[in-house]
Amino acid sequence: MQDDRHDTPRDDEGNGFDGADRRASSGATSDRPQPFSGLSRLLRRATDEDAALDAISDYWHGLRRGHAVPRRADLDPRGFSDHVSSVFVLEKIAPGLARFRIAGQQVSEVMGMDLRGMPLSALIQLGSRDALQADLVRLFEEPAILRMRLRSGARLTGAMLLLPLRSDLGDVSRALGILRTRGPVGSGVNRFGITSSSIQSIGQVQGTTPAYPLPAAHPAPQPGFAERQLDFLTPGPDAPRHPSERPYLRLVR
Repeated sequence: MQDDRHDTPRDDEGNGFDGADRRASSGATSDRPQPFSGLSRLLRRATDEDAALDAISDYWHGLRRGHAVPRRADLDPRGFSDHVSSVFVLEKIAPGLARFRIAGQQVSEVMGMDLRGMPLSALIQLGSRDALQADLVRLFEEPAILRMRLRSGARLTGAMLLLPLRSDLGDVSRALGILRTRGPVGSGVNRFGITSSSIQSIGQVQGTTPAYPLPAAHPAPQPGFAERQLDFLTPGPDAPRHPSERPYLRLVR
C-alpha cells in the first residue's frame, strides 16, 4: 500500500508552514488575518536585534565629534538607557584578547555569572575563537567596527557589535559592545559559535590628530559605568627634586 504521508515542514516554534498552502489550493479563503509565517518571524527578530545594535552604533558615532574614535570617558549610560542591560565595555589585554570591565545584567545572564574580569572568548565556542582573535586584532589596531551573528545550539541565537574606544592615555584599548540574544538562555553556561561576521575599518578623519587631548575636567562618573581612578599626590615645597626609587640607599663618595 502506498503511504501518502509526508513530513510537514515546521518553523522554529513547531508551527506548520503548509496550512495556508492547503487552503489556497482548495479554494478556501478567510478574512481573518493570518499569523506570521516562520520566515516573517525570523525577519522580525533579526530586525529587532539590528535595531538595538544600530542604536548603540548611532550613539557611538555621536561621541566621535570629528575624531576617528571616541573616548571611553565620554560614555554616559543615559544615552543608551533602553539597552543598558545588554551593553558592556571591554579592555584590550593582549593582541587579539580582551576582557570584560563592565557587563550589563542580560550579558552576564548568558553565562550565568558575573563576567567582569573574564575574557570575551569565554562567550565563544572553541571552533570560533581563532576568528574572534583575528577580528579583535583589527578592531584595536586599525581600528575597526566588528559585527557578528551568533548561535548556541538549536534555539539560542544572538548578535554582537563591538566599537573601539580610546582610553584616557589616547590609545585604542577599550571597546563598547552590545549583545542581544533570542531564545531560551537557561540556567547553565551558553557559548556561541560565530555564524557570520563583518568588520569595517575606521579611517582617520582628515584634519584631526590620532590622539585626544585630555579634557580640562572629566564629566562626573555615572553609576554602573564608572571605573576606579588613580589618585596622584602633588609633592610639597620641601620634597627632594630627584627622589630616590630606593630611599634606604645612599651614595657613598
